[in-house]
Amino acid sequence: MKFFKRQKKDNIELDEVYRLLKGYYRCSNKEGYPFLFMSDDFLNTLHWTQKEIETEFDNKLVNMLHPEDRSRLEKNRDSLKNPYKAGSCQNVIFRLKGKDGYHWVSDSYSALKQDSAPFFQGNITDVTSFMLDKEKRAEERNQMLTALTMEYSTVVMGDLMENVVVVVKHDGHMYDHGGLDDFSSEDKMNYTRCLRDFYNRVLVKESCKDFMDILSPVPFMNALLKNETVELQYQIYPNSNGYESLYARAIRLYDEKHHFRFVMGFRPMDEVRKKENVLELQREIIEGISKDYFSVLLVDLENGQIYSYREAGSNGKRIADFCRSYHDRWTELLPAYAKDLVSDASRENFLEELSFEKLKSTNEDYSFTYEYMSDEGVLYYQARVSYVKKKDRTRAVVIGTRDIDDLIQKERLQKEELRKAYIQAENASKAKTDFLNSMSHDIRTPMNVILGYNQLMKKSLQILFWWIIKRRLSSREIYYFPLLMMY
Repeated sequence: MKFFKRQKKDNIELDEVYRLLKGYYRCSNKEGYPFLFMSDDFLNTLHWTQKEIETEFDNKLVNMLHPEDRSRLEKNRDSLKNPYKAGSCQNVIFRLKGKDGYHWVSDSYSALKQDSAPFFQGNITDVTSFMLDKEKRAEERNQMLTALTMEYSTVVMGDLMENVVVVVKHDGHMYDHGGLDDFSSEDKMNYTRCLRDFYNRVLVKESCKDFMDILSPVPFMNALLKNETVELQYQIYPNSNGYESLYARAIRLYDEKHHFRFVMGFRPMDEVRKKENVLELQREIIEGISKDYFSVLLVDLENGQIYSYREAGSNGKRIADFCRSYHDRWTELLPAYAKDLVSDASRENFLEELSFEKLKSTNEDYSFTYEYMSDEGVLYYQARVSYVKKKDRTRAVVIGTRDIDDLIQKERLQKEELRKAYIQAENASKAKTDFLNSMSHDIRTPMNVILGYNQLMKKSLQILFWWIIKRRLSSREIYYFPLLMMY
């Protein structure tokens, strides 16, 4: 290996060159680009010594490159081997392996010749912190875009410098493209023309009078540069459902010399208002119901955190103090509460009904009763479990507790009164049955006599009728016939 120590070119010593260029280096254009010279700043940037680079990387630049950067850098350097490009400069950002991991470096290098031997020279600047910050911003931007495409029914992407826009999602259908550059020229539309057509044909102008002032390219760019996002609400002309209100939100992706990229999502405000009305109704219901409950707790189903919403009276304060003593964590509170404040008869059901697993897996509201161990004795409490949605669209559960001991006592009194009334009715029914049984026995004998006489009379009449027919008695004989029968 040959290291340059001191050589002069145009009366400038090499030490002076790399003092001015800081991370200066030279390498041959042979396979792997073997190093010919490395400045102290180059070595210090990557935390290697000259000997370590010889040992770890066979003294070759290509072995220090990140695998994803090798083909790109080799392609760039191969193009500089062309004799017509010798002496031209190339700027590139890539990753070099340092002792503490890969470093992002900005390199300005050129292809030269010395004594007919071609070589590369360049100087590197560590830009790791800048690139990591850029990656972080890109990740945040990707998360924002993901959320945007999920929440909005229509999404467009555009470049205000190029004055183009494309539809990336419409009516819930997502087009499979990675970015604006992946769309064909046929898919790209003129942004200004589309904006003006929408304004003239679709927009209800009274609903957003400064629509064009906001979304025209220059003020739109200025607003995105200042605030990162732009939001507006407007109405479009009637469809089958009447006027439709829309909400639009735009986000700046990035801007550079020749590009200003943005993405904008649209969604119907009518559905949003319906959801907001539902949430508001839920809040009103909770507010109204909470007046009947001395304790109202909100439990976050993401992490089990407890928030005390209401703690009325000594009973409500006791439950709130119990929560605080267990760091407002539901999984810690529940078993301790059940052990200390719930009766043995109710404890198993109490733990099952309010287990964190059941709270997360259940969707319908429910309630149950348990026996609470107070200083005065056992009281009957009712726990009401209701589900609500937070502003970030995650679920939470509201658990209200109220004293229903009076209701239970009244129910028990009513049951006792009903039991006594039932016994009285049973006794009356039995007395009626006994009466009817004895009465049937007392009238059986005279009834038999009556029925017997009835049978005799019917038989006598039959005989009389037969006698009249056979003897053809005169009316006088018929008159005296009963008297004859008596003798």
